[in-house]
Amino acid sequence: MHLKLRRRVSLLAFFALVAVVGVVAAGSALVSMATPVVAQTDPLTRFLDGLFKQQRLPPQQVVPRRQPQRTPTRAARPRRAPAPAPVVVRDQPQEAKPAADTFILVMGDFFAESLADGLKDAFAEMPTIEVSRNVRPNSGLVRDDHFDWPKAARDRLADAAPLTIGVIAIGANDRQAMRDGDTSVEFGTDRWRELYGARIDAVEAAFAAKQVPLIWVGMPPMQAARYSADMLSLNALIREQAAKAGSHYVDIWEAFSNDDNRFTASGPDIQGRQVRLRNANGINFTDAGARKAAHFVELEIRRLLTERNSATVLALPPRGDTPAEVAPTAPPVKSDDALASAFPALPDQPGGLALQPPRPIAGPILPLNRREMSAGGQLVRARPVLSGYGGQLVERVYGVGRVPEPRTGRSDDFHWSDGR
Repeated sequence: MHLKLRRRVSLLAFFALVAVVGVVAAGSALVSMATPVVAQTDPLTRFLDGLFKQQRLPPQQVVPRRQPQRTPTRAARPRRAPAPAPVVVRDQPQEAKPAADTFILVMGDFFAESLADGLKDAFAEMPTIEVSRNVRPNSGLVRDDHFDWPKAARDRLADAAPLTIGVIAIGANDRQAMRDGDTSVEFGTDRWRELYGARIDAVEAAFAAKQVPLIWVGMPPMQAARYSADMLSLNALIREQAAKAGSHYVDIWEAFSNDDNRFTASGPDIQGRQVRLRNANGINFTDAGARKAAHFVELEIRRLLTERNSATVLALPPRGDTPAEVAPTAPPVKSDDALASAFPALPDQPGGLALQPPRPIAGPILPLNRREMSAGGQLVRARPVLSGYGGQLVERVYGVGRVPEPRTGRSDDFHWSDGR
């Protein structure tokens, strides 16, 4: 309240002072018109000048207007040099992938599907071998109304696509009755085996007409005892029919069975490690099982390819030929008295000495990159058992730790070092 009152009083005093100054200025102006101007500085003027200086506002600062920057025209801009193209440096030129010259076709049911995957893995490092498949997982030779395998084989071989070797694995879905005209024949009967053998022969005939070798792959043991027994019987029938037709049969039963010739879910893989070979359903292969099954088929394929290449590159003389059969037209060499005297022990032969059979230009062709396998391509399953004295000696030395006594004159006789 007091502050507002003081401000009002100050304003009234200021206006009164301005009025007084105005009057004084007007009087001074009138006086100056009559009398000469005399420079003087009275206290009131100095006071008023100081008061006006304090109330004068500072002059407004003028900010110079910012001039817009001129952008250079397109012609005035410097052109940026184009980036150089990247240079790819290779240590050595890439070699072209060799074209495939061997074509393998895998046919059959769901076992054939796993087998095809295993064979692709087996020949992965050989680009000249191409593995294809024609697989129907739910098919078989019994239900030709569902899928006709003899017709499928004829259609594939009639195609212009090249084919070197055929592989078929089938039978897992064939434990069922077969139609014989209007009647149904039970599985496993003599008539059923006759009809099933005829369908095997129909597939065989399709490949034989084109002179393409065919490999039949037997079924492995199953976890169910009845199922396993039926597959064992079916394998025997397929093996018999393949032998009659001159085809090839690969038996994988023992590779997937235990020492009692029964189903086993685990076993050694191709590296000898103990792994799981069958799925939980006791039927299908695992990846390791498929690769193991393909191992035995791979051996048969390599054998067939080696025979084909040997017959193509070099024709060796047949085995068991006698010297007379090898060179029947060779002129006989007359014996000479000097030769007979030089070799008195040489038996006399009618007509002189016979010529030896000519040596071939080269020996059998052996691939340098083949894998060394045991006899028959079997994998090592257990430690061999030695019998007789040798087995007893090994068991005594390495099992019990009893070293045999040294004998005089033998390499372990060190009695001479003791002075005895």
